[in-house]
Amino acid sequence: MKDSKHTASFLAKVRGTLDRYRMLEGKEGVTVAYSGGKDSVALLYTLYLLKDEYGFTLRALHVNHSIRGEEADRDEETCREFCLRKGIPFDSVRVDVPSFARENSLGTEEAARILRYREFDKLTDGKNVVATAHTASDNLETLIFNLCRGTSADGLRGIPPVRGGYVRPLIDATSDEVMALVTENALPYVFDSTNSDESYTRNFIRAKISPLLKEINPSVEGNARSTSDCISKDREHFQNEVGKHKNERSTKALAALDDAVLSRLVVKLYSETGDSGQLSYRNVCDVIEAIRKTAADSVRREIDLPGRVRFVSDREECRMLNDTDVNTPSAPRKSLSFGMTDIGNGRKILITREENDPLPAGYKNVYKLSAKNILETDTIIIRERENGDAYMTKGVLHKVKKLFSDAKIPLGKRGSLPVFCDSKGIFWIPGLDARDDVFLRDGGGIYIFYIETGEY
Repeated sequence: MKDSKHTASFLAKVRGTLDRYRMLEGKEGVTVAYSGGKDSVALLYTLYLLKDEYGFTLRALHVNHSIRGEEADRDEETCREFCLRKGIPFDSVRVDVPSFARENSLGTEEAARILRYREFDKLTDGKNVVATAHTASDNLETLIFNLCRGTSADGLRGIPPVRGGYVRPLIDATSDEVMALVTENALPYVFDSTNSDESYTRNFIRAKISPLLKEINPSVEGNARSTSDCISKDREHFQNEVGKHKNERSTKALAALDDAVLSRLVVKLYSETGDSGQLSYRNVCDVIEAIRKTAADSVRREIDLPGRVRFVSDREECRMLNDTDVNTPSAPRKSLSFGMTDIGNGRKILITREENDPLPAGYKNVYKLSAKNILETDTIIIRERENGDAYMTKGVLHKVKKLFSDAKIPLGKRGSLPVFCDSKGIFWIPGLDARDDVFLRDGGGIYIFYIETGEY
């Protein structure tokens, strides 16, 4: 080694990171995600120098993405040769990123990341971790990227030093410091030609934006890391607060929470629907506003969110409904009699012999059905909508799902509409045509009013 001054300083910095975040506490094995680039070879070499000191076994895994042909094969061979020289166990795996991206309508970068981490995930458990070569420079790029895209405070945490079975020992080192280590120790590394393509946002940030920020303050990368750490600590506090209310669904109780906790709880409730979409700042603000307004006036509110998720607030509780839930009706099964029946959530049903009976004040929508006398002696019930529901209207047996679609009934509203049935089955759903045999033809009969007093 020609000059070990920088190497000693670099090792001291990595030791500090390993110890501060307890990255290797209780760990027996470390697998380095080894692409062959300068960052990953610096990581592998650093851990090679520290493995005896920290008492872990070291190995390397290279993922060939099958994107760059001979260039990718060259990268794999470079990695293999370096590990052979250092006596580091080496494995490689080949994944077909182009096919996976095409089959799943993904961009190349996203598809490569998913397949890469699938392989890494196989190597993590309570005693073994995967080390990735993210640096302070990568963290700065992530902050800029998230800030430009729009993010909550969580996005300003940047790249976490530890995430599950993954550790980032170089997260406090800058790209310049990594390059100095590589140069000082003549470490072999490869250059991925796609990293120079500035049509990729991260490459553009790396090539154009970060250098300008370093002109303003050469310590910007370290400062960004400090900011990320501060925000991470704040996040931990707020996540603990959210945990105290994780099962809270009462509209009034939720409305009493401060915005910092409630906004995070809204995001958590959304994530529990299983949807892979992402809430915007505006989405979160709209949900919070709906919760507070409903707590004040007891008016039901519904908001469509990304990924076919619907938020519902009524005077009792708040719910996030995914696509399956939205299509699952919420009307209770109940037998009806003459007079007014309250079925909850600002909905009432009036059955009367008088067409002009007074309706309750403050109603929002009224659906009216004039029915034949035969229904007066029959049992009328309302129930939830069920899969395969259908009934005869206009001389044709129609599925309810198709009738809703043809009538352009909003997806989120379908679940709140009661299904009216008699002994023959469905005879009416508000907003749709009635069954052919129940229309009033010769005077008399009964009248059914479905009344909504809340906002829909």
